[in-house]
Amino acid sequence: MKRTIILIGLIISCLIANAQNELIEKFELSATGNAYGIYTSIDCESASFSYDLWYDLQAPNENQEVQSKMSFSLTSSMHNISSFTKALAKAKETFKSWKKIAQSNSLKRMAKKIPVSVADQELYFTQNDRWYSEHGVDMQFTFYVDDEGNCYMLLESDYMTSEEVVAYSSARYSTLGTMTSSTIVKHYCSGAYLVFTTEEEIDQFAAKLDKVIEWKRANVENGKLLK
Repeated sequence: MKRTIILIGLIISCLIANAQNELIEKFELSATGNAYGIYTSIDCESASFSYDLWYDLQAPNENQEVQSKMSFSLTSSMHNISSFTKALAKAKETFKSWKKIAQSNSLKRMAKKIPVSVADQELYFTQNDRWYSEHGVDMQFTFYVDDEGNCYMLLESDYMTSEEVVAYSSARYSTLGTMTSSTIVKHYCSGAYLVFTTEEEIDQFAAKLDKVIEWKRANVENGKLLK
């Protein structure tokens, strides 16, 4: 019984710590050899008009983690995941076209921005094991060819900063009254990315995002059974 109570306590504490978000899908990228998660809330309340989804990005170093947050609606296709996947599909077509040109001309060791971007993304990053965020981060796509002529499409974010007020102080002056000041600490991440090797990997990523939305739809419908 004691072991059961301990396990239940651990489950509850994990749910609270992660705001009831769970790993729903994974996608793998051969360039890095890593698997990346896509997460959403397991809260099955149906009253909400908008839900959130997070996906992992490759952090710039081993000491940080980075995730992007997007919102979606179950009743409308007009949400920022939809606009994101449209930009992803458009970038994929350019990647496909440029890859044929690069391979037919034996191009090597070059990079060029794909004229597609996604603006104002909400990104979260860790520093010293604490999460921070920045809203309005722009992300762009880059076509890259390595020394051996292998072609890749990169989804890259701009750098991220977050300011945190860690202390307040005040001083009283006879003529000026009380003056207050604050101590602000800045947190920084140089940027994050995903590297796609094939069009199939890009399609897989987009399909996984759609699967999470469908999972959430079923999650909300199942929640209606609990009356």
